[in-house]
This record gives sequence, structure tokens and C-alpha cells, in this order.
Amino acid sequence: MNKKLTLYFVSLVQDACLKSFWRKRTLATFLKKNHISDRFIEPLYQGSTKAEVLSNIFDRLVQSQDLRCQNILIEIARELVAMCTFPDLEGWEDAQTKINAAKQAVMQLRIEYEKLEVNFIDTGDEEKRAVAKLKREKAVSYETMFEDFRKRLYDLAKRVGDQKAGYDFEKWIYEFASFNDIVSRPPYKDKNGRQIDGALQIESDSMILEAKCTLCPISVTEIDSFKAKINTKADNTLGLMVSMSGYETGAIEAASEARSPVILIDGGHLFNIVMTRQMTFGELISRVKRNAAQTGRAYLPVSDF
Repeated sequence: MNKKLTLYFVSLVQDACLKSFWRKRTLATFLKKNHISDRFIEPLYQGSTKAEVLSNIFDRLVQSQDLRCQNILIEIARELVAMCTFPDLEGWEDAQTKINAAKQAVMQLRIEYEKLEVNFIDTGDEEKRAVAKLKREKAVSYETMFEDFRKRLYDLAKRVGDQKAGYDFEKWIYEFASFNDIVSRPPYKDKNGRQIDGALQIESDSMILEAKCTLCPISVTEIDSFKAKINTKADNTLGLMVSMSGYETGAIEAASEARSPVILIDGGHLFNIVMTRQMTFGELISRVKRNAAQTGRAYLPVSDF
């Protein structure tokens, strides 16, 4: 009888695979071990995110009629459900968050893997095909995850000025940075008890984050306060401020003073450049930083991109 793995099961394998590995090189080694061709893995080294690459790989495996592809999927699932520890996730500032997410994804996959026979669907059974279609619509992929981030950002824009929106914006930036394979850290307090909204590593640059979801544009006072936080950190630490409502002219001037460690991004950058796929989040930050290094201006308007 003609049978195939449910797309729901495949989506769980993909999600567990994404969350169990952080370094692209480690993920590539795992995929190669499980007979994934180099031509599908190569984009990892050409700027594509892990989510994009895995989405393409699993889409191909699902679409193929070759029984060998089904066996590859089962073997990948078998390796993942056997994982009890996640060495590739250890040592990062947010290691416990990453590990907890991986454990949850693997646990969900393990439940389905253990009843694998139940998760086979008979392609001649209309009722089971309908169930599979419903699960397919909920399947995890790069596109569905990106769209979820987009919807959450638009929701935040509607709640600008609300205190909870501020905390949600911090969380959104941290999760979106991780989604884009940017080494990131969730909000924390520094040695002086100051609240730090998070931290990012962009190429060789360490940046502390200030996320603002206020009704009014950011003022000079807020820029000065952020500079004070940065100045207590190691030499060459940069500060990335992301404001949904933009900046007063004086604030941009204050951030653009000689040797200022601050670069500025606003909601316009996120909505008009990142959410429209003109640049990734990391490329956007690098572009603004590069402009600051070349011109001394901490802020680059969307119109000048």
C-alpha cells in the first residue's frame, strides 16, 4: 500500500533539527552524516540562515517520491530523539534558553516518533488526508516563522507606549536576532545593576541593546543615559538603540558626536527594509554601522539606503 510520512511529523523533525544546533558548521556536519548532499548544505556558508536551509532541505525530501528520502527523514528523526544533551548550545549567554527550546522540540518529536506507525497515512484514505492537510497548514517552515515575526511586529506597533509592549519588543528583538543566526543574549542586569535590554554579536562587534517602544521619539537625555551604560563596558563595545518611534534631531546629533559608540535603528528600518526582505536584520545593522564609521552619522534614514 502506498504510504508516506505525515507532513506534521516532518515539521517536528525540522523544528528539532533547527533548535538542536546553533553553529552552522555543526549543523552541516550532522546533515552530511545523514546523507544530505553538499549542494543543499552549501548555502549555510553563503549567508543563508539555518532556518532557510533546513526549510529547503525538508521541502525537497517531502516532495521526493524516492523511498530513500523517506528513510533519510526517519534516520534524522532517530538521531534527534536519541539526543539527551546539546553540546552545541552550551557556552552561550542564553544557553539555558536555547537548551530548553531544543529539549521541548525533541520531546515533541519523540512522542510522534514512538508512534511512528500511527503517523503513517494511507494516501487512499480521504479522512486521513484531510487531517494531514490540516497539520501541513500548521507545519513549521522558514516562511511561516518569518510571517509570525512580521505579525508580532505589527501588533507591537499598535501597542506603542504600553509598558508591556516595551518588554515584548525586547523579546521580539532577541528572538528575531536568534532566528537570523545572530549570537544574542536576552535582557539582563550588568554589574552595577543597570538594566540591559540584551546584547548582540554582529561580525566582530559586541553590541549592547536598548529597545524603545515609546510613543514619543527618543530624546537627547535618553541617548546620554544609554552612552553611560556603554561606557561602563569593555573598550570597543558598541550600543545599538532600536526605537519604534524614531529620534529627535538633537538625539541623532548627540549619538553622532565624535567617537560615539551608538548606532541608531528605528521602526521604519524594520518595516521597510527587513520585513520587505531587502536586507536581513544583521545586514541592516552592519549597513548602519558601516555608514557611522564612514560618515560619523549614527543614523541612516531609510531614504538613503
